[in-house]
Amino acid sequence: MCHYIMYSPASLSRICAYDSIRFTDLTQLSHGTITQWNWSFGDAGLSALQNPAHLYATGGDYQVTLSVLTSDGCADTLTQTVSPRPVPVAGFNVTAADFLIGTSITFTDASSGGVQSWQWDFGDNFGTSSNVNATYTYTYPGNYLVSQVVTNNFGCVDTATQALVILGRDMSYPPVLPTAFTPNNDHNNDVLYVRGGPFTELEFKVYNEWGVLLFSSTEADVGWDGTFNGKDQPVGVYVYTVTATTTDSKEYKISGNVSLIR
Repeated sequence: MCHYIMYSPASLSRICAYDSIRFTDLTQLSHGTITQWNWSFGDAGLSALQNPAHLYATGGDYQVTLSVLTSDGCADTLTQTVSPRPVPVAGFNVTAADFLIGTSITFTDASSGGVQSWQWDFGDNFGTSSNVNATYTYTYPGNYLVSQVVTNNFGCVDTATQALVILGRDMSYPPVLPTAFTPNNDHNNDVLYVRGGPFTELEFKVYNEWGVLLFSSTEADVGWDGTFNGKDQPVGVYVYTVTATTTDSKEYKISGNVSLIR
């Protein structure tokens, strides 16, 4: 008879679902050598390594089974439970009357997963907050990357980020769009907006590869969410056109490609 033990579930008490878990074979043999290891991780994952690592997509209780076979034809199997902790999902929405210096901007929490603490960084080396929902006023114009770090009661963390363009009150900027967006409802780069401005006139359109108009907007705060007639559009490259006039009376006509990624 072959005898072995695996990692004790107690040693996994602080492992989060996004952590790679190392399983160590501790088989004890009275004779022969092990020629085959077969691990089943309880989530359809398998391995034939002696000491594999495995990453679980979600927290929960998983029945992990190790079967070994020796050169003498001895076989044995053991099943133990491992319980990686669930992780939160960070996310937030940003609203403001204008994205200008001196204007209060509201950051509304949209995270989930038993969040116990929040930490905001507004990207200007000054502003932070630990409130659930936060407000912040920028002093200088520029491009800022806002981050939200959330932690649940198991100590597992997640981070969401959004880029903001803050304008000066007497300044205007040409229209600009990112090269990609990810409308997957994670509250992170879910909507395609025209940035820049402020605009006195704006016409923003998105077409598919067949030239079908999927979206049109005349408001800078109304962007494309990756749908057409309520249906999600497939991953791929789309064409946009923008005709805009900024507050300094400069006119712009731009077009380009944007990648939809899920």
